[in-house]
This record gives sequence, structure tokens and C-alpha cells, in this order.
Amino acid sequence: FVTALDEGRGTAAEVARHARRANDLDRAVTASVAAGDEAMAVGGVDEAADHYQQALELLEGGDRADRLGIELSRIAARAASALTAAGHGVRAGQLLARHLERLDRGDRPDRPAPGEPDPARARLLTAYAEVLALTDTELDPVAIAAEAVALSPEGESRVRAKALATHARILGNEG
Repeated sequence: FVTALDEGRGTAAEVARHARRANDLDRAVTASVAAGDEAMAVGGVDEAADHYQQALELLEGGDRADRLGIELSRIAARAASALTAAGHGVRAGQLLARHLERLDRGDRPDRPAPGEPDPARARLLTAYAEVLALTDTELDPVAIAAEAVALSPEGESRVRAKALATHARILGNEG
């Protein structure tokens, strides 16, 4: 396993599988994310969702995400997008709700001061609003999208652009 992993042979999905079996969990995480991205690029949304969720499982607890420079909110949003595209909107909403809860209760070294932008929370809220707009729920996707905009960084950023576009789309759908 180790030689094949060191030489980077095979697809990202193969590398992820072999890395997990070899207990090289750091490599398994990065390969799982890459495999999810590859699957999304070719329309393999179910497979992408599986890869992203495997990466999230390996990133739970510990400091692996920080060590690898991986932002959990990005992977959670990608996983939710893949789940939604695969027709699993309820599961996507549950995944995002769990990650939002973790942000709230966790000891985040990147926690902004009250009233300051929070890109991680804004990213998750944007994805959550998108999912909620497609599912039957008591929660208000308009309010959640508005909160995402409020928490997104000012100026030109992908997080803010996505939050604004999502908020506008949801407002448009609400009439």
C-alpha cells in the first residue's frame, strides 16, 4: 500500500481507499476530498457525497483539519450539495445542521468577535438555506439566507457572492 500511495498511482478514490486501509488517515482525507471533487465533475453525485462524508468522518475530533489546512465548512457544504443533487435533501439538511451546531458549541480558534464576519458559518448557512428552500420544513430559508449574508465578509469574496446569490434566488422563489 505504502509504495502505491507514495507514488500517487490510481484515481483519487483508489488512493483514498488504500490510504484508509493503510491507516494513513491524513492522505485518506485529502484523497477523499479530491475523489469527491472528481466525482462531482463528472456528475457522480452519489459517489461524491460518499467521498465527502468519509472525509468529514476522518476530520471529526482532533486537529487533523487544522494540520492539513482543510476548512470543515467547505467540505460540509460540498457534501450537502452532492447529497442534494442526489435527491437526499433531508440528509443534506441534517448534515449541515450538525455542522452548524458544532460551530456553535465548539472551541474554534477562528471564532470571530461578535458582529464580525464569520465565513465558515456564512458558508454553512448559505448551503443550509439552499437545502431548506428545496425541502418541506418549518424553518425559514429567507431568514437563514439573510443571516448568511450578514455574516459573510464585506467586499469581493466567494462566500459573500454565494450568500448574496442564494439570498436573491430564495427571495425570488418566495415572490
